Amino acid sequence: FLSHLLAGTVTQNVMEEGRDQIRIADEYESISDYVVTILKLTIKLRKENLSISEENREELLSLHDKVTEYLELVNEGVRTNRLNVVSKARTQGDAITHLMKEYRSNHLERVGTKMTSPMESLAITDILNAYRRIKDHALNIAEVVSGVK
Repeated sequence: FLSHLLAGTVTQNVMEEGRDQIRIADEYESISDYVVTILKLTIKLRKENLSISEENREELLSLHDKVTEYLELVNEGVRTNRLNVVSKARTQGDAITHLMKEYRSNHLERVGTKMTSPMESLAITDILNAYRRIKDHALNIAEVVSGVK
């Protein structure tokens, strides 16, 4: 529908808004793909009768909460068309990236002491990366809303 609309005779503003909406929809779709990845990894661990260590679980839940807050910030920016959402999103996004790297280091330290199984280790690394990618796609949305991209 939008591609037909954009191919027609419309104003530049309508065309740009259409492109922005397509870009935002694509970014949300990518976020949902990473949410599915996290869910599949969790299910796989359960099927293998593996559990995530308490330390890893606490860190993953902490990162989950931070990414959830981040998505709420970006979603509110989309709902209200808040042009300044990108500055706060960048600051919070940098903090999430730092936290993810810290948790990845902690996890790799635990792997070095053989406190986790190879399957758990791979799943945790993939989950950490998925949360970072969710943050990246949400930042892209904030940039579109703010007119940066």
